[in-house]
Parts: sequence; C-alpha cells; structure tokens
Amino acid sequence: MRTIYIDTNIYIDYFDGRSDGLRSLGEFAYSVLRKTFECEFVIILSGVVLDELKYNTYKEKAKQLIKDLKEKNKIIETETTKDDEIRAREIAKQRRTSTNDTAHALIAKRWKQTI
Repeated sequence: MRTIYIDTNIYIDYFDGRSDGLRSLGEFAYSVLRKTFECEFVIILSGVVLDELKYNTYKEKAKQLIKDLKEKNKIIETETTKDDEIRAREIAKQRRTSTNDTAHALIAKRWKQTI
C-alpha cells in the first residue's frame, strides 16, 4: 500500500466536480479517493489541509469524508512543524508563491523521506 499526500485542491475537485476544460478533475479526485478506500493508498493529512478545508464551503463534506477515511484507517495525520512554517514563508517570499502551497510541498517532501 502506498502513502500519498494530497493537497486541498484534490478534496475541492472531488466535492465540486471541477474541470480544467480538458478533463474532469472531479473524476480524477474521485478515483484517488476510491483507490484509497480500496486499500491502494493511505493519505497523509496535514494541518494545512485541515485549516484550508475549515474555511471553505465544503467544511461539512470534508468533515464527513475525513471521518470515513479515519474509520477505515486510511489517514495518517501530521502536524505542520515550526520549521515547515518558517521555511514555507521564506521560500514563498523568494519565489512569490503561496505560503500554504509551499507548505504542502515541504510536508510532502518530509514524508517522502520518512517512508
């Protein structure tokens, strides 16, 4: 079973059925989640994702999905470390990118190194 990190956009694609004009991002997100429930993946869930999901219109849907994933032992929760926060701010400032997107990348990289 593989461990994967997915950022908030995958959850929103799933909830909203979004498309990029060429393909259905919602279908891709559904496929990832279906494969998770079918034991192909375990999802690393960060505090950054949880915070982002708390402050959008999908809050209740997200709570239910995360509850279902937890019940099936398909979630590994991880905290965002102080080092993640500091490095994300520094890198985001240098590259003029989103601090949260940078934090997602740092957390995924940290987990890749531990698996």
